[in-house]
Amino acid sequence: MVGEVLNKESYAIVTKKKNKHLGRINGAIEALSKDGTYEALYVKWFGSKPKKLPGQ
Repeated sequence: MVGEVLNKESYAIVTKKKNKHLGRINGAIEALSKDGTYEALYVKWFGSKPKKLPGQ
């Protein structure tokens, strides 16, 4: 990461407002957060644990 954080969000996915898959995307992010996969990937790519997990 370069520079200061511009907002408090730690992730983002861009879709159309009425994307029929948005619920599935949000569910997948929640599941990855709950089972530890999100944290493991974050550590792998950024070298430390995230300050907060999605949904917190």
